[in-house]
Amino acid sequence: MSADELSIKESIGDQSVDKSSVLEAISGIQLPRAPNICTRCLLELRMKSTTDTEYAIIRSSKCSEDEATTLDDMNEISSAVTRLIGEIAGEETNVSSTSIYLIVYKRNIPYDLTLIGLPGITRKPFPGQAKDIHEHILHLINRYIEPPTAVVLHVIPTSIDFTTSESMKLAKEFDPQCLQQLIAASIIDKYDKGYFFTVIFK
Repeated sequence: MSADELSIKESIGDQSVDKSSVLEAISGIQLPRAPNICTRCLLELRMKSTTDTEYAIIRSSKCSEDEATTLDDMNEISSAVTRLIGEIAGEETNVSSTSIYLIVYKRNIPYDLTLIGLPGITRKPFPGQAKDIHEHILHLINRYIEPPTAVVLHVIPTSIDFTTSESMKLAKEFDPQCLQQLIAASIIDKYDKGYFFTVIFK
Protein backbone atom coordinates (compact mmCIF):
# COMPACT_ATOMS: atom_id res chain seq x y z
CA MET A 1 0.00 0.00 0.00
CA SER A 2 1.42 3.38 -0.98
CA ALA A 3 1.87 6.29 1.40
CA ASP A 4 -1.05 8.18 -0.15
CA GLU A 5 -3.49 5.28 0.07
CA LEU A 6 -5.49 4.22 3.12
CA SER A 7 -6.52 0.66 3.86
CA ILE A 8 -9.96 -0.85 3.40
CA LYS A 9 -12.42 -0.17 6.19
CA GLU A 10 -15.59 -2.18 6.72
CA SER A 11 -18.58 -0.50 8.37
CA ILE A 12 -20.71 -2.88 10.43
CA GLY A 13 -23.34 -2.66 13.14
CA ASP A 14 -26.95 -3.34 13.96
CA GLN A 15 -29.74 -2.44 11.59
CA SER A 16 -30.94 1.19 11.72
CA VAL A 17 -27.95 2.65 13.58
CA ASP A 18 -27.32 5.02 10.65
CA LYS A 19 -24.16 3.43 9.28
CA SER A 20 -24.76 5.24 6.00
CA SER A 21 -24.36 8.61 7.74
CA VAL A 22 -20.94 7.57 9.00
CA LEU A 23 -19.85 6.53 5.50
CA GLU A 24 -21.20 9.83 4.17
CA ALA A 25 -19.23 11.77 6.77
CA ILE A 26 -16.02 9.98 5.84
CA SER A 27 -16.45 10.05 2.06
CA GLY A 28 -18.46 13.21 1.49
CA ILE A 29 -20.74 11.19 -0.81
CA GLN A 30 -24.51 11.17 -0.28
CA LEU A 31 -25.83 7.61 0.07
CA PRO A 32 -29.39 6.21 0.16
CA ARG A 33 -31.49 6.34 3.31
CA ALA A 34 -34.34 4.01 4.24
CA PRO A 35 -36.51 3.57 7.35
CA ASN A 36 -35.78 -0.15 7.69
CA ILE A 37 -32.88 -1.71 5.78
CA CYS A 38 -30.87 0.73 3.69
CA THR A 39 -27.78 -1.33 2.88
CA ARG A 40 -29.41 -4.44 1.44
CA CYS A 41 -26.35 -5.19 -0.67
CA LEU A 42 -22.70 -4.90 0.15
CA LEU A 43 -21.44 -1.50 -1.05
CA GLU A 44 -17.76 -1.18 -1.94
CA LEU A 45 -16.97 2.52 -2.25
CA ARG A 46 -13.57 3.43 -3.67
CA MET A 47 -12.54 7.06 -3.36
CA LYS A 48 -9.94 8.10 -5.93
CA SER A 49 -8.15 11.44 -6.02
CA THR A 50 -8.21 13.39 -9.27
CA THR A 51 -7.17 16.83 -10.44
CA ASP A 52 -9.54 16.64 -13.39
CA THR A 53 -13.33 16.39 -13.73
CA GLU A 54 -15.18 14.64 -10.90
CA TYR A 55 -17.27 11.61 -11.83
CA ALA A 56 -18.34 8.18 -10.58
CA ILE A 57 -18.60 4.67 -12.01
CA ILE A 58 -21.10 2.14 -10.64
CA ARG A 59 -21.92 -1.50 -11.37
CA SER A 60 -22.93 -4.71 -9.64
CA SER A 61 -20.56 -7.64 -9.17
CA LYS A 62 -22.66 -9.54 -11.71
CA CYS A 63 -21.73 -7.07 -14.45
CA SER A 64 -18.43 -6.55 -16.23
CA GLU A 65 -16.52 -3.27 -16.11
CA ASP A 66 -17.68 -2.59 -19.67
CA GLU A 67 -21.29 -2.65 -18.42
CA ALA A 68 -20.68 -0.07 -15.68
CA THR A 69 -22.62 3.21 -15.63
CA THR A 70 -20.74 6.51 -15.56
CA LEU A 71 -22.22 9.34 -13.49
CA ASP A 72 -21.07 12.87 -14.30
CA ASP A 73 -23.24 14.42 -11.59
CA MET A 74 -22.31 13.49 -8.00
CA ASN A 75 -25.89 14.24 -6.94
CA GLU A 76 -27.02 11.21 -8.96
CA ILE A 77 -25.00 8.72 -6.91
CA SER A 78 -27.63 8.10 -4.21
CA SER A 79 -30.44 7.41 -6.70
CA ALA A 80 -28.13 5.23 -8.82
CA VAL A 81 -27.25 3.10 -5.78
CA THR A 82 -30.94 2.85 -4.86
CA ARG A 83 -31.86 1.70 -8.38
CA LEU A 84 -29.13 -0.92 -8.38
CA ILE A 85 -30.18 -2.23 -4.96
CA GLY A 86 -33.72 -2.60 -6.31
CA GLU A 87 -32.49 -4.50 -9.37
CA ILE A 88 -30.36 -6.83 -7.26
CA ALA A 89 -32.42 -7.40 -4.11
CA GLY A 90 -35.91 -6.36 -5.21
CA GLU A 91 -38.03 -3.50 -3.96
CA GLU A 92 -38.95 -5.04 -0.61
CA THR A 93 -36.58 -5.82 2.29
CA ASN A 94 -34.56 -8.72 0.91
CA VAL A 95 -30.80 -8.77 1.46
CA SER A 96 -28.41 -9.98 -1.25
CA SER A 97 -24.78 -11.06 -1.13
CA THR A 98 -24.25 -9.46 -4.55
CA SER A 99 -21.92 -6.47 -4.26
CA ILE A 100 -22.24 -2.96 -5.65
CA TYR A 101 -18.97 -1.42 -6.81
CA LEU A 102 -18.87 2.37 -6.72
CA ILE A 103 -15.72 4.24 -7.74
CA VAL A 104 -15.74 7.99 -7.15
CA TYR A 105 -13.09 10.26 -8.64
CA LYS A 106 -13.03 13.40 -6.54
CA ARG A 107 -10.84 16.47 -6.20
CA ASN A 108 -9.27 17.68 -2.97
CA ILE A 109 -9.14 14.38 -1.09
CA PRO A 110 -5.82 13.65 0.64
CA TYR A 111 -5.88 9.87 0.23
CA ASP A 112 -7.34 7.15 -1.92
CA LEU A 113 -9.65 5.16 0.33
CA THR A 114 -11.83 2.06 0.11
CA LEU A 115 -14.91 1.79 2.32
CA ILE A 116 -17.19 -1.24 2.50
CA GLY A 117 -20.72 -0.86 3.84
CA LEU A 118 -22.25 -4.14 5.00
CA PRO A 119 -25.93 -4.89 5.70
CA GLY A 120 -26.96 -4.21 9.28
CA ILE A 121 -27.33 -7.12 11.68
CA THR A 122 -30.99 -8.12 11.65
CA ARG A 123 -32.26 -10.48 14.34
CA LYS A 124 -35.99 -10.56 13.58
CA PRO A 125 -36.99 -10.91 9.92
CA PHE A 126 -39.29 -8.34 8.37
CA PRO A 127 -42.25 -9.63 6.33
CA GLY A 128 -40.92 -11.11 3.11
CA GLN A 129 -37.42 -11.73 4.45
CA ALA A 130 -35.85 -15.15 4.82
CA LYS A 131 -36.25 -16.68 8.26
CA ASP A 132 -32.49 -17.25 8.45
CA ILE A 133 -31.60 -13.65 7.54
CA HIS A 134 -29.65 -13.22 10.78
CA GLU A 135 -27.35 -16.14 9.95
CA HIS A 136 -27.09 -14.99 6.33
CA ILE A 137 -25.94 -11.49 7.31
CA LEU A 138 -23.48 -12.79 9.92
CA HIS A 139 -21.93 -15.09 7.31
CA LEU A 140 -21.57 -12.15 4.92
CA ILE A 141 -20.01 -9.93 7.61
CA ASN A 142 -17.57 -12.62 8.75
CA ARG A 143 -16.33 -13.07 5.20
CA TYR A 144 -15.18 -9.46 5.09
CA ILE A 145 -13.90 -8.90 8.63
CA GLU A 146 -11.91 -12.15 8.82
CA PRO A 147 -8.84 -11.06 6.76
CA PRO A 148 -6.01 -9.86 9.05
CA THR A 149 -5.69 -6.67 6.97
CA ALA A 150 -9.32 -5.64 7.58
CA VAL A 151 -9.90 -2.43 9.53
CA VAL A 152 -13.42 -2.60 10.94
CA LEU A 153 -15.52 0.43 11.85
CA HIS A 154 -18.34 -0.43 14.27
CA VAL A 155 -21.33 1.92 14.42
CA ILE A 156 -22.81 1.45 17.89
CA PRO A 157 -25.43 3.52 19.76
CA THR A 158 -24.17 4.96 23.04
CA SER A 159 -27.06 3.22 24.80
CA ILE A 160 -25.32 -0.12 24.19
CA ASP A 161 -22.24 -1.41 25.99
CA PHE A 162 -19.58 -1.43 23.28
CA THR A 163 -17.91 -4.55 24.66
CA THR A 164 -21.10 -6.61 24.47
CA SER A 165 -22.34 -5.45 21.06
CA GLU A 166 -22.78 -8.25 18.55
CA SER A 167 -20.52 -6.65 15.96
CA MET A 168 -17.65 -6.41 18.47
CA LYS A 169 -18.17 -10.03 19.48
CA LEU A 170 -17.88 -11.04 15.83
CA ALA A 171 -14.72 -9.01 15.33
CA LYS A 172 -13.03 -10.39 18.44
CA GLU A 173 -13.18 -13.87 16.94
CA PHE A 174 -10.64 -12.71 14.34
CA ASP A 175 -8.95 -9.85 16.22
CA PRO A 176 -9.03 -10.77 19.94
CA GLN A 177 -7.05 -7.70 21.03
CA CYS A 178 -9.16 -5.34 18.88
CA LEU A 179 -6.06 -3.83 17.31
CA GLN A 180 -7.86 -3.05 14.06
CA GLN A 181 -11.27 -2.11 15.40
CA LEU A 182 -12.70 1.43 15.39
CA ILE A 183 -15.94 2.56 17.00
CA ALA A 184 -18.28 5.32 15.83
CA ALA A 185 -20.62 6.03 18.74
CA SER A 186 -24.01 7.32 17.59
CA ILE A 187 -25.85 9.66 19.94
CA ILE A 188 -29.51 10.36 19.22
CA ASP A 189 -30.26 14.05 19.69
CA LYS A 190 -33.86 14.37 20.86
CA TYR A 191 -33.98 18.02 19.80
CA ASP A 192 -32.98 17.85 16.15
CA LYS A 193 -33.63 14.13 15.69
CA GLY A 194 -30.21 13.77 14.14
CA TYR A 195 -27.15 11.75 14.92
CA PHE A 196 -23.85 12.94 16.25
CA PHE A 197 -20.91 10.67 15.67
CA THR A 198 -17.76 10.42 17.68
CA VAL A 199 -15.02 8.14 16.43
CA ILE A 200 -13.21 6.40 19.24
CA PHE A 201 -9.93 4.79 18.27
CA LYS A 202 -9.29 1.54 20.08
